[in-house]
Amino acid sequence: MCLAGCTSPATPAVIPADPAITAVAPASTATPLAPATPVAMATPAPPPTETLPPLATPTVTPGITLTLTVVYDNVAVDARLRADWGFGCVVQGPEQTLLFDTGRNGEILLENMRALGLNSQAVSAIVLSHAHNDHTGGLARFLAENPRVTVYMLASFPTGIKATVREAGATLVEVEESMPLSPWAYSTGNLGGLVPEQALVLDTPRGSVVVSGCAHPGIAAAVRQAQTLVNREVALVLGGLHLLEADTVRITAVIAELQALGVQSVAPSHCTGAKAMSAFAEAFGAAYRSSGAGQRFVIVSEGEP
Repeated sequence: MCLAGCTSPATPAVIPADPAITAVAPASTATPLAPATPVAMATPAPPPTETLPPLATPTVTPGITLTLTVVYDNVAVDARLRADWGFGCVVQGPEQTLLFDTGRNGEILLENMRALGLNSQAVSAIVLSHAHNDHTGGLARFLAENPRVTVYMLASFPTGIKATVREAGATLVEVEESMPLSPWAYSTGNLGGLVPEQALVLDTPRGSVVVSGCAHPGIAAAVRQAQTLVNREVALVLGGLHLLEADTVRITAVIAELQALGVQSVAPSHCTGAKAMSAFAEAFGAAYRSSGAGQRFVIVSEGEP
């Protein structure tokens, strides 16, 4: 098992999107898959406090739109962006913007966000999947630009990363069990395994979305946890699936497991690997989504355009 991040990038196939979860092509591509609908940035959060009030049980408001934009990946689908080994995704929703993982280089992270029109000051919370540098290395640089955030990391993270958050003046929340992060977002909590990891679960009108950093504990574990947190089908699994060095038997087993769990579509990238992404594309057909830095996914409620 790879403990320090995997080492070679891969290029995903381009598969058309469906009307439920629209993969919006970046401006640099010749033929857009669908027009992008701008989503208003959240107002920057006030200075955080160390004591966080309990959140009510998350519920989805009819008519909301969620936009997920991959801002850091070892594959770039937008020529304006810099590709680098790691992962990061901005999630824009009602009254809050989240950043899931920070890649390994904060300058690249912020440059890519600016190129995509994403304001770092609009981010009110950062969720770190696991402690590997290709997912946390950009944190300090981001906090230097915007310390008015709450950072959710597993309690098992090294003390040095925790000190980075506190010294920047941000609020640190150490995660053990699953917990709500907003009225439409959850942490899975620690999924266990040799490399402890949490995933992000989004409750959307089209179903739940699972955003994975590397899925070291196995992506199926994250999907099962999502199903306990959100009583909806899993509409999309997005991010790294840690199959770069997996053989065909292992890849086939993971695909079969996700299909058995009812996962509707997948957008693998980062540490998934070209071989695995090709297998996913074949197995999911039109429900496979290409991904990489610059890819945007817009999820709207029933009845919206």
